[in-house]
Formats: sequence, structure tokens, C-alpha cells
Amino acid sequence: MVYTNSSRKGRANYSREFKQRLVDAANQPGVSVSKLAQEHGVNANLLFKWRRDAKAPALYPIELVLPPSSMELLVHPAPQPETLTPETGR
Repeated sequence: MVYTNSSRKGRANYSREFKQRLVDAANQPGVSVSKLAQEHGVNANLLFKWRRDAKAPALYPIELVLPPSSMELLVHPAPQPETLTPETGR
């Protein structure tokens, strides 16, 4: 097992490389994730979580930048109240 230094007591802290190697191995066809975890001294639920996390897209903040001309499309003029005129009969 590959541990990294950790300030947390009582928990193993595995390196990213170790996690990635196990995730890659677990994603091979026909591999038993539970058996692989047991062979490496890792809880199977933890390896399943690492696999799930590896498949999830990374969420990064994005900034939407629009050209000045497109701002006109986003800003709608306030609706004007309808006025009564003799031509419309209202």
C-alpha cells in the first residue's frame, strides 16, 4: 500500500498514483473490484467510491463572457403600458 503523510489519525491516506492504479485495474473487463480491493488491503466500498469519483466530471467555475452586441439580446425593454386611442377602440 502507498500512504502519504496525513495529519488525520486512524485513517490511511492513499496517494493519487495508488488510487489511479487501482481504479485503472478495476476498470478492466472481468476484474472483480472486491477481490482487487482485498488483494491491496483496501475496503471494497472505498475502491468503488474512487471509481465513481474518477468517472465524475470535474467541476470548475466558468465565466460567461458575451460580446457587447449580444447584451442587447439579454436586456429586454420594460413593457410599456397600453394607451387608449380612438382608432383602437380601447
